Amino acid sequence: MADKLDAAIRGLIEMPGKGHTRADVTDKSYRFWSVYSYVIAYRYDDESLTVVRVVHGRRNLRRLFRRKT
Repeated sequence: MADKLDAAIRGLIEMPGKGHTRADVTDKSYRFWSVYSYVIAYRYDDESLTVVRVVHGRRNLRRLFRRKT
């Protein structure tokens, strides 16, 4: 599984726009890419891609990525 996740992250580096936003995560700066039952959460700009978390897809992503006030 680690090899699959590593390959997916390398693919995101090559084409970061292929990830998607999620309706249950209000902060649209996060992008998501699924690998089997895991979700890679990341942010990117013109210079870098930052993997924020790799979590199991059954986790409550709304709670994990809620904005803190």
